[in-house]
Amino acid sequence: MFHCLSKYKKNKGGIILFLLICLLDFTNVFAEPGRGLLAPYRELDIVLEDNQYALVPYNFGYAILTKEGYYNTEGLFIPYTSAFPSELEDIELRTLSSTKLLGKTYLLYPGGGMLYTFDKGALKRIDASFAHRNYHDAHFFSHNNNLYLLGGYGLWTTKKDLLTYDFSANQWEKVTTSGEVPSNGVWNISAVQTNAALYIVNSSYVATNNQKNRVNPKVYRLDLTTMEWSQTYNLDENTAAYLAQRRHYGLQIGEEWVVFPTDARQEYLAIDPEKGEIKTRSSQDFFASTRKPLFLDGQFVSLRRQALSSPRSEL
Repeated sequence: MFHCLSKYKKNKGGIILFLLICLLDFTNVFAEPGRGLLAPYRELDIVLEDNQYALVPYNFGYAILTKEGYYNTEGLFIPYTSAFPSELEDIELRTLSSTKLLGKTYLLYPGGGMLYTFDKGALKRIDASFAHRNYHDAHFFSHNNNLYLLGGYGLWTTKKDLLTYDFSANQWEKVTTSGEVPSNGVWNISAVQTNAALYIVNSSYVATNNQKNRVNPKVYRLDLTTMEWSQTYNLDENTAAYLAQRRHYGLQIGEEWVVFPTDARQEYLAIDPEKGEIKTRSSQDFFASTRKPLFLDGQFVSLRRQALSSPRSEL
């Protein structure tokens, strides 16, 4: 799943939310360095109580959801075209998982189960299920014409389940997998998805004997045609720990998992899970010369254009 990140700073009576809405080509995400990243940068002077927002893929880019409406890539606030779902009133919107399938945005309730579409300015629940609350921080993704949910944590156990959504029955079903299934389960996943496979570059699990979080140094491959698992290689402990610490500062670019720099570590760390290569790279290896990383206080926020032109509207 792609993470755009935000950074806050105090400013008089409110909070400035620094956001870059990264415009992605979801039919060929990051197929070429810099391709698919249009990054109009905008400061939104809005107060978001208790982190009540969600940054989700929408149309040709992203949208910021609040409980009253949403902001498009130009920072324009648009009220929802139908009533906000009552089931989402009491949750933090940032805990929703999101993905796109066949041009439509899907949102998953925290812990799994209840599924929503965000289409034409409206949030609509489509499932006939319930709030599972059993797959927290699972990996929500799409492949071909299907939605999947992998791993997660619930009832004091890290999951190794793979679920798929049945659009006919409007229910979630378990998918039978084979091979070297992750014995401890997978949670807090960093994943690289290709046309053929899903690579678990980094994950954690909770030890059943003491409920302590453990970093898993193993890299797994799930064949998305046969649903067969294989364990490809092991990361060294320091790299695995670094990836786990910086999970929210990484994203898939091409077929690599890229972790953005910190104050202490200025280079980009790039992992090619298919080749088993770990290397450091410069920003020019990933981004076109017209775009550059944006940092605030040494933390990666997003990408923005060096020279802003008139961004296209997605609505």
